[in-house]
Amino acid sequence: VICLDISNSMNTKDISKDMSRLDISKRAMIQLVNNLRGERIGICLFANDALVQLPITKDYGAAKLFINDIETDLIAIQGTNIKAALEVSRKMFSEDRTAKGIIMVTDGENHEQNPDKVLKKIRDSKIQLSILGIGTEKGGLVPVNARRPDLGYKKTATGRSVVSKVNPKMIEKIASKAGGK
Repeated sequence: VICLDISNSMNTKDISKDMSRLDISKRAMIQLVNNLRGERIGICLFANDALVQLPITKDYGAAKLFINDIETDLIAIQGTNIKAALEVSRKMFSEDRTAKGIIMVTDGENHEQNPDKVLKKIRDSKIQLSILGIGTEKGGLVPVNARRPDLGYKKTATGRSVVSKVNPKMIEKIASKAGGK
């Protein structure tokens, strides 16, 4: 299961001036699908909430169509809820005794509840968790609207520009609690 962060911070262009974190993530997901040979794949999207975008399947054509349609506005309430994302991803698996893995792609800005309980469930279920942190430690500005750059960038209540940075320490901490990478 690919578990993809679609919070507004994924619209930040700090890795490349031409592509957002989300664009780069989608490109990587397509490359992953192109390299699959019989494995099943599912997609979970998350921001403040999490949802199954694509149930686990071997239909790689459908997977690529779904990936191409991913945008940050697919989930109305923004934020980053790692706990909800991992819970939904974990529940996508069947009871079959097959190898299971979650690849989470996020900038690591967790704004919600502590995910420790679901991380223990993932570890106990022997689901391999790998987290790919996307973004730079310098960070970048978060656009108000990814499709309308002319609208400028998000600001705090005090008028300061919102800068989104990858959070490698949190990403490493979450992965290690689940016995992942």
